[in-house]
Amino acid sequence: MKKNQLQYSTVIGVATRLKHCFEALDVKMPDLEIERLSHFINIVYGTRNRAFHDVGHALGVGTGCTAIGQLAALFHDVVYLQVDRSRLNELRSLFGVFDPGDSLELTIPAQETLERDPWRHALVTLFGFKAGQKLGPFTGVNEFLSGWVAVQKLKNLVEAKELIQILACIEATIPFRGEQDAPSASEKLLANLRAASDLLAVNLNVTELEESIGEAVRVSNNDVMGFGLQEPEVFIYNSWALLYEGNPALQNDYYTLIKYREPLLRLESFLGSLNPRKIFLTYKNIPESAQLEKLLAGAAENISVARQYVRTKILDTAILEAFALLSGGDGPLELFTGPKAKSREGKVARIEHFIDWTTITQHQDGKNARVIRLLTVGREFRSKFDVKTALFAAYVYQGLTGEEFARAYDASIEFLGRKLDAENFLSTLPDPMLDHIGEVLAKLAWTRATAIRTFLRNRKRRAA
Repeated sequence: MKKNQLQYSTVIGVATRLKHCFEALDVKMPDLEIERLSHFINIVYGTRNRAFHDVGHALGVGTGCTAIGQLAALFHDVVYLQVDRSRLNELRSLFGVFDPGDSLELTIPAQETLERDPWRHALVTLFGFKAGQKLGPFTGVNEFLSGWVAVQKLKNLVEAKELIQILACIEATIPFRGEQDAPSASEKLLANLRAASDLLAVNLNVTELEESIGEAVRVSNNDVMGFGLQEPEVFIYNSWALLYEGNPALQNDYYTLIKYREPLLRLESFLGSLNPRKIFLTYKNIPESAQLEKLLAGAAENISVARQYVRTKILDTAILEAFALLSGGDGPLELFTGPKAKSREGKVARIEHFIDWTTITQHQDGKNARVIRLLTVGREFRSKFDVKTALFAAYVYQGLTGEEFARAYDASIEFLGRKLDAENFLSTLPDPMLDHIGEVLAKLAWTRATAIRTFLRNRKRRAA
């Protein structure tokens, strides 16, 4: 947004997008009805647990798409079971036979139940599911239910041909199917779209079918575009937003050290297993080869930087957890790091304010300059549960040689898995660094000061 540009309500933003889409599809809809549909979309995207999959994301996914793709983008994430744990009654009332109740799983109803409603049958067919199949959060349940909500909201507004194309775009947003044995995800969608269209007696010719899959690929790739932009600062911010959404413990200010590092470990594991070619869909020459290679290169860079950043955060949190266990057990993260400032002007006692950088030699060997910048300058935006910078992590990262960091990180994983005790893990750090961190923590968490200083004295006594 340009500086000083007026910002309107997202109710108006979504309503404007809807109006343009309906006009493009020659749908006559009163402005007040458009407003009500926009209000519904804003409500379902606006639950307090959402930090990434919000209405701004939905609008962004439609960028550069046709009216079909833009409508699909607006509906593609309206259902997010594991985040919206207390779902709105208005949303849940639309599920009908597909209501999963309070579960994060859905069992597709029996074939006879599906066949009673052509749209039920068509949607299940389009997604390639079968009667009796169980769907979970990572096998398409959210996208499937979002598609079903789109059916309920749009089937009396747009033509059946247009709606089935919208649903195809929503199906394509099931993530991480880019690198897949033949037939590819897009080729499977093409076959399923043809079968679903036949169930509805909708005639899509070869050109329309291929254009539908091309649009679905564009929507899908827009949905994961953040992976491909070579902007680690934004990528890490998005990752932190997803951590907040997916981990209820982080939605309380007083989450513990263990509750903080558990999702970090899962994120590091996910990044380590992620092949950039799994991220983006392709169909024929969509996207063009040069654009695809650029996206793949951006994803590889983002994943590499993010993984190193997350490893650094895991190590610094493991150090705090080790001191916590040696001084009385797990406790709130902010007991050891200090609280987040409530405003930009607020002054709080943070761990970084007590760090004396003269206690270390800053090492550049084996270090990534972009990781250092992320730690010191910070992620692109402030997150809901964590501070923007990670200066304590930067102190540890830069205070260790590349070899020392690798050794300490490996030891931290053993410690966090309780295969190594806290004292032996901490002994992988240089003595000056360890002693200084201990003193800083004794100042911040005075309730642990006696135990921390006793531990430090005993170490020195044994070393002597």
